[in-house]
Amino acid sequence: MENRSHRIWAALTVLTGLATVAITVGFQMLPQVVAAGACWAPGKVLDFELARTLEQTLNVFTPEACRAPIVTAMDAVNGLDVKAYIPAYTAFAVCAAMFLGGGLRKPLVPAAVGVALLALAADYVETFTLLQITRDLEGSAHLLLRASDGAWVKFAALALHAFLLSRICMAPETRRPILAMLLLLPLVGTAFAAIDNSRATLMTYALVLSWTPVLLVAARDLVRGSSSSPVKRSGTGEESLTPSSNTAPVPPPAARAVRQAPPPPRRSACRRPRRPAGRRPSGPARTCRSGFRRRPGSGAPCPRPRTWRPRSGS
Repeated sequence: MENRSHRIWAALTVLTGLATVAITVGFQMLPQVVAAGACWAPGKVLDFELARTLEQTLNVFTPEACRAPIVTAMDAVNGLDVKAYIPAYTAFAVCAAMFLGGGLRKPLVPAAVGVALLALAADYVETFTLLQITRDLEGSAHLLLRASDGAWVKFAALALHAFLLSRICMAPETRRPILAMLLLLPLVGTAFAAIDNSRATLMTYALVLSWTPVLLVAARDLVRGSSSSPVKRSGTGEESLTPSSNTAPVPPPAARAVRQAPPPPRRSACRRPRRPAGRRPSGPARTCRSGFRRRPGSGAPCPRPRTWRPRSGS
């Protein structure tokens, strides 16, 4: 059941990850974005999200001749963001936590899921506010702080989510040190962007560099099924650690050898006196009348001596 659950979460991680990648590529293929032509640049979306003053907001929609097509393209991007992109990457974040953590058994997995839902809520607040701002750019100064704060909460929550996934990858039973190091990149990128807003693109690049390996690991486990049937390597070959329910577990070779060994022969309570060189009996020995000597500490009686008696009538 556990192996089946692992494969299910791996499959869901791959599906949601591919959906997120497809929607990311689809942003640049929107008809409104294509119609904007040279007036549009992908970095304008991030600049619009983080703008905190009216001057910064108006600089996103410059030059004046490009304001109308940029507004149209920005609304199209934000509309697709609300309808598809935010649910897709949130589902990927949740499935990745369940896949790497093996379900909700580890305490860090529910924390990662909760942080992903926090990023979902912050992104919706930010995007709906941006859609309100584009209706009246000059008269929307009071909405800029709400949109900017929502964007920063979103990126901080995603960075914290990646950090929790990194801690999950360092667990002894599922140790993935390389993936754990890559998942620390969003935390570093967000810190640099907070210090210098001109480096805000580092946050998106860091998320791409950390989420892509998670997608590849999930695809590998789904195709190869390496985690569903772990294998133990030994000197005699490879043995499965999870035997089938239809077959009895096979004991190790050493246990089989011990079980197949014949029992040691039973020693008689009385024996002939034998004294090994350099050793003495541990207790007083009693000599039987038959010439045998009883072993010290044994309670068995001595055997009666056999005497020859002639047959009657002979």
